[in-house]
Amino acid sequence: MASLSIRSVSKAFGANKVLDDVSAEIGTGAFVTLLGPSGCGKTTLLRIIAGLVEADGGEILMDDTNVTRLEARRRGIGMVFQSHALFPHMTVLENVGFGLRMRGVPRQERDRLASEALALVHLRDFGRRYPQQLSGGQQQRVAIARAVVFKPRVLLMDEPFGALDRKLREALQIELRRMTRELGITTIFVTHDQGEALILSDRIALMQAGRLVQIGTPAEVFRQPQTRFAAEFMGVENFFAAQILGSDADGTALACGAARLLSRVQAKLPAGGGIAVGIRAEDIALSDDAHPVNGTSGEVRDVVYHGNTWTISVSSAMGEIVCTTQAGAAANPPANPGETVQLAWRPDAVLVIPDP
Repeated sequence: MASLSIRSVSKAFGANKVLDDVSAEIGTGAFVTLLGPSGCGKTTLLRIIAGLVEADGGEILMDDTNVTRLEARRRGIGMVFQSHALFPHMTVLENVGFGLRMRGVPRQERDRLASEALALVHLRDFGRRYPQQLSGGQQQRVAIARAVVFKPRVLLMDEPFGALDRKLREALQIELRRMTRELGITTIFVTHDQGEALILSDRIALMQAGRLVQIGTPAEVFRQPQTRFAAEFMGVENFFAAQILGSDADGTALACGAARLLSRVQAKLPAGGGIAVGIRAEDIALSDDAHPVNGTSGEVRDVVYHGNTWTISVSSAMGEIVCTTQAGAAANPPANPGETVQLAWRPDAVLVIPDP
């Protein structure tokens, strides 16, 4: 296992700047997810760490050793891609042991190590089978076993579950979380799925247009987005322009038109300044009573049933508001189009977004 330092890494392909001065520190044994939309540069950064792509500028350090110019095969890195890339003419055991074979490990020893790696992914009894005899999920487990069998210093994974169905993907996410923590492998995982990032990660590095816009624990990135982009990407549905009335250690008082809001976040702007606020749909509740602070009324425009939840769109003086309520066993909607409803939310649900 190794710590990893990414220092001012930049990369362009022609006129297209893919990475722009990206820096991050990743501790030994940490699971860090590079999260962002397609084209934001996360896969290019992963390939630069692996030594498969050369950076235009910046450095990659592993345990304080500069590996920026070190060829890929000498970095001690394991890699897993969305494509399993298993050899069809080799057994599962031979596939897992292939890297050991290339390193000159004797047959008996590499079979033992390959069997141990297969046991980690719950496939010990599948060693004599061939890849075509396995399901997609089993093939991906074999690919993971192959990547960890030689005890890599760092494990890199590029959307390894992207081609799997939802149920299998969720099962493998839990397995991967267990295995990487059991082995203590420093892991960098690429995905565009924020739910996957929240489940797996110790820290999330959120990328936008080649830049690292926020890095923190899953709870920090989810609950304390630092930009409008971060808030939107992490699932905040409701945004409002607000004016700061005052801020102290208890939080920030805001005006959104005639509505009054209180946030637990202490704004770093003076009274009178404008700022954006966000509220998650699941943090807004239908209320029996009017709330003079952190509440508003409005007319229901639409109600959508999702099975476990109802999504309700409300036209209010603050603007269009979307809220989500639990459906439970009830088949009837909590409100109907045309009805007037009261909405309310807690102070800790009001996200103050520092940057646009």
